[in-house]
Amino acid sequence: MTTALIERAEQRDYQKLFIQDLNWSRPDQPPVTVEYDGRKVSATNVSSHKGLRVWVVNEKPDSKLEATLDQHLAKSSTDRILIFHDEHEQVWRWPVRRAVGSTTTTRLSRHRHRNGDTDPRFAEKLDVIRLPYDVILDSNAVLAKVRQAFDVEAANETKHASKLMARLYAAMEKAYPQSTTREERDHEISVTLARILFLMFGDDTDMWAPDLFSTLIRDHTAADGSDIGAQLSDLFTFLDTPEDQRDTRQAGFDGFRYVNGRIFSEPLSLPVLNAEFRTAVLEACDRDWASISPAIFGSMFQSVRDAETRRQLGEHYTSEENILKTLNPLFLDELRTEFAHVRTLGKYEADRLRKLRDKLGRIRYMDPACGCGNFIIVAYRELRDLELAIMERLQEITGDNPMLLANVGLKVTLDHFYGIEIDEWPARIAETAMFLVDRQCDLKLEASLGHAPDRLPIQEQATIVVDNALRLDWTGCAAPTNTSSLLATHRSSATSPAMRSKPKTSVMPGAVRTSVVLTTSQPGTPRPCSTSRTRRGAGHSFRQTP
Repeated sequence: MTTALIERAEQRDYQKLFIQDLNWSRPDQPPVTVEYDGRKVSATNVSSHKGLRVWVVNEKPDSKLEATLDQHLAKSSTDRILIFHDEHEQVWRWPVRRAVGSTTTTRLSRHRHRNGDTDPRFAEKLDVIRLPYDVILDSNAVLAKVRQAFDVEAANETKHASKLMARLYAAMEKAYPQSTTREERDHEISVTLARILFLMFGDDTDMWAPDLFSTLIRDHTAADGSDIGAQLSDLFTFLDTPEDQRDTRQAGFDGFRYVNGRIFSEPLSLPVLNAEFRTAVLEACDRDWASISPAIFGSMFQSVRDAETRRQLGEHYTSEENILKTLNPLFLDELRTEFAHVRTLGKYEADRLRKLRDKLGRIRYMDPACGCGNFIIVAYRELRDLELAIMERLQEITGDNPMLLANVGLKVTLDHFYGIEIDEWPARIAETAMFLVDRQCDLKLEASLGHAPDRLPIQEQATIVVDNALRLDWTGCAAPTNTSSLLATHRSSATSPAMRSKPKTSVMPGAVRTSVVLTTSQPGTPRPCSTSRTRRGAGHSFRQTP
């Protein structure tokens, strides 16, 4: 039966799929048409059930049009499945909501199905949303089934993505000759996998045409993987070359934009790889990277290292849940409370909202043992979410131009975030992951206000330094100013989840935990405002004074 469901979906007869095969009800809304870029685009309601509606658009638009359509549909359909399709592919989208304090953020999750592909995840989703013949479910039960199918669970995505990353790492290790030093091999693998993460994410977040990277691998590399190393090396060089300086065009490269930044700047000449690596890349490309939090990259990183190496380097993935147990009481709760208070100020609200935005822009955040950057990733995302909530409120009460709000003067920017990491592989991932979470935040901005800044070529980036934080002068990478506040956090790799519940001193052997807020009394001179830190068996202070 599941195969029959996919066949019906590939026939693009969605009304029969939902009404006859999935046992949903008939549509109850007229088509919705929007004006976009000088033309009309329509969404058709093909089915509904207990207020939850299915809408179909007979094209695959860019993210701006998707956001515009979704905003219109949200007026009559709080909960909705939105299907975009062309002759070759269909994309199913569903709004996933996330409550943060008194605000709620929404993003469109996505499942892309290429017609003719084996796609067990798509089959599972269709099977989950099939309603029983003999039982009438209430609206909450139907909504729960759709959420089960389309809400992306971070734990499940982490598990699958981590396995794929481990396969890529292992396949690359096998390809290097014995004469290659371990240091050189690990360095090239670190750089390569960080770049592949960026490319897969770019496929799913409209950095370029959808699936451009996966199509390159599928259609322009040999099935045995013998030429994929050379193809990737050439692509990396291509991505680091300004478009007006590109003098050669290889098959499959058209459409890739100039990236800039440090991601592709180092020349690499990869070894001859294999079919195992190529297959793992294609399977990884099939994940929806737009919906995967970059904070899970710590789990991926941990999965490719043996236990002894992780123990020696103190590597341990910290979940988002436990990260927020540190960040919320450290500064996020206070900012959210201030936002809630400002909304009660009547005629003074707009002015105070703008001042609160400026305050967010004065925060500098650093993790001196950042690993894959989970803490700075989550801190950046939460501050961007709060700034977006402020922008939405300003647009609501003042009518400020959403294009100006979205494109001019974002206060929370990548160059306000810093990390120090002793090991290169996680540092590379952290640097890349910060670009990716920035893009995710821009997609939310675009979905809400209809506009977002174009980040390519990259002009701003987080500062991730590969060094020993106990020996490095922190002011060299995150110099405070007389107008900014520096927040620095570090968590212990040895503490239990319970001990991560709030910033506090740990007494476990070898454990390190710091939560430091630095303000400035004079230009260039940090002054501790609040701190909780310990390093058992060592008297080194994490606070740095010039």
